[in-house]
Amino acid sequence: MFEVILSAVLPGLALGVLVGATAQFTTFCSVGAVADIVLAKDWRRARSWMMAGAVALLGTQIATAEGLIPIYRSVYRAPFANPLMATIGSLAFGYGMAMAGGCLQRALVRIGGGSLKSLATVAIMGATGLLTTHFMNVSGIWAATAWPTETPSSLHGIVAALLGVNPLTTESAITLIIVAVLLVFCLKDSWFRESPGHLWGGAAIGVAVALAWVDWSRTDRDLPRGMNLFADLIYSAHAFMPSQNPSHEAGSSLPALGHAVIMGAVLMGIVLGSFVVALVRKDLMADRFTDREDIKRHIVGGVLMGIGGVLAYGCTFGQGLSGFATLSITSFVAIAGMIAGCLWGVRALEAGSAWGGLRLCFGHRG
Repeated sequence: MFEVILSAVLPGLALGVLVGATAQFTTFCSVGAVADIVLAKDWRRARSWMMAGAVALLGTQIATAEGLIPIYRSVYRAPFANPLMATIGSLAFGYGMAMAGGCLQRALVRIGGGSLKSLATVAIMGATGLLTTHFMNVSGIWAATAWPTETPSSLHGIVAALLGVNPLTTESAITLIIVAVLLVFCLKDSWFRESPGHLWGGAAIGVAVALAWVDWSRTDRDLPRGMNLFADLIYSAHAFMPSQNPSHEAGSSLPALGHAVIMGAVLMGIVLGSFVVALVRKDLMADRFTDREDIKRHIVGGVLMGIGGVLAYGCTFGQGLSGFATLSITSFVAIAGMIAGCLWGVRALEAGSAWGGLRLCFGHRG
């Protein structure tokens, strides 16, 4: 078992380094993508995210077709739905990442660059996520708000059921359509095409996400996870708690500690990759809180991301890229919620209050 875990840890660490180095070099950031559109009408970082999504989707689906990924066994294809929690959670996560100046991926990258603020944010996010997970488990809210789905929990599954056609053919067709639309939208913009950092940075992130699915599937074909950074953070911490059952996760053939080690390797890889790039570029800086308002914003952001990440089961990488690559319906709901929540948060920072930000979102000024 040790050899199996180690064979996944090293690739996981390498993929984390790729993500961290790329994000540090290209400023790949979900909050930055939304803020650039709202404040500067600059779509390059948003297009970089779309490029990552297109590459991740195409790569994951090709690997699935080749039998490398049992995608139907992933949590994103679970035979139940909880759109209420996904909506609430993604809105909270999106607003929180705007308050904290970035999602978990961006916080890890900033930690590699020397940010003490981001270190505090990740700690708050992790603690809040653990408490929320425990509360949701003991309160029975999960069971009360989720229900089994009669139709498949994927976009192509629902379309195939409605039209009465072959699900595999539908999956291939929908994948090609989505990838084509995203690539056309990205590459039609000359400003984006002439910005190699945004273009190739997004592609590199997408490759890392697809390869993460393959890496997980080599280790645990019963419950492949992909690159879900928030789940990695929470599960890694939870596995080392005294109350954690050290045996197996439900539905998985891999011990809980094995999951934690692999997930932790990805997180550490992101920090390491970011650190190396920051060191080479001489960008290392001990970023501290500037005032009480700054502290307050990061606390609020960390708490909301901790709660929202649990309810939505994932972050911008988990639901936004890895889940999207499975064509999960819940992931599409979560992506929309995170974008809306982040837009609200960016506008709230602009207006000075949550209510003022909401008014700005709907075009009311003053």
